[in-house]
Amino acid sequence: MPTLHARQYRQGLRLVGGGSTAHEETRTLSAATPIRGILLDVMDTVSHDPFYDEMPRILGMSFSEMLRLKHPTAWLDFECGRLAEEDFLARFFADGRAFDHETFRRAVFDAYRWLDGMEDLVDALVARRIPLGWVSNYSLWSEEVDRRLGLTRRAPWIFLSWKEGFRKPDARVFQVIRARWGMAPSETLFVDDREANVQAAAAAGFQTHLFRGEADLARRVAAAGLSG
Repeated sequence: MPTLHARQYRQGLRLVGGGSTAHEETRTLSAATPIRGILLDVMDTVSHDPFYDEMPRILGMSFSEMLRLKHPTAWLDFECGRLAEEDFLARFFADGRAFDHETFRRAVFDAYRWLDGMEDLVDALVARRIPLGWVSNYSLWSEEVDRRLGLTRRAPWIFLSWKEGFRKPDARVFQVIRARWGMAPSETLFVDDREANVQAAAAAGFQTHLFRGEADLARRVAAAGLSG
């Protein structure tokens, strides 16, 4: 049986039932409300996510095999700040098998990089003084993502799951965002690569965009009159 490719897995996670999606409905309903700012997810929206390719490769296995063998909650607990890094690595595999933690960690860190076209798009928005913010389900390794991509030089972190203890699409995420962002949800474009997160943002009153690549997002930004 062929191995499930990482991109296929990501696409499968995004599939929902028939009919219009939350972000399409929000576009229609909010068309008359100008967008003043943009909130961006980070992993697989701005930065390459090593979870699907580099992690299984450094472990010497396929992605589907890694999914089968990993601990069922360790990654989520790490993303929610319930596990320290050393405890997460010790529990990575459900059977507790040993592996080279430092080599694994270094390979993950070396994989963080801008997705194609996103650095230029973000920098163009920053140059136009469009308010931006980062909203991420990620562990304390977000500090390394930030260091390598220079995120905080461009915009502030508005939400990080490892600091808050919960993750998108939890409704509490959007309560935190509303308290910190300083802009009405109806005037904010929320960008994420997961349909569930986009739906939750739409339910909280945000304009939304399901990320499928830089070109699609650039068209959405241009349609909102934010590209100059």
